[in-house]
Amino acid sequence: MYDFQKNQERRLYKRYPVRNGVVAFMETVVNKLGHVEEISKGGMSFRYMQIGDDLYLSDTINLFFPRYDFNMNRIPIKLITDIEEFNPSQFRTVTMRRCGVQFLELSDDQNQKLDYFIRNYTIRKKSQDKTQLK
Repeated sequence: MYDFQKNQERRLYKRYPVRNGVVAFMETVVNKLGHVEEISKGGMSFRYMQIGDDLYLSDTINLFFPRYDFNMNRIPIKLITDIEEFNPSQFRTVTMRRCGVQFLELSDDQNQKLDYFIRNYTIRKKSQDKTQLK
């Protein structure tokens, strides 16, 4: 029997695709740099290249949009997903992964920067432009 409650959407916030060029950076044993795909008030997803066997992810992440000199540092996160994507390469030392993180307790400054980022650097429909962020 299908369990509808188990498979219901758990996200509390609308997700928005981001403009091209936004990167996420994690300081780990092997630093991770990835392309941000989507963002919301509650978290984000990004793709990164895994080199070797290092799967360690940090408990903070940095968000950069160099074209507009935007940065948001040391965002506290909780890992939600980290999955390997299709890898057509025969070289298994490099793998593309997609990671989803939840934002934890943000400072007032981080919340303001996140609101600004979502309003200015995401791809939204015209009807969403003047609505308040949820």
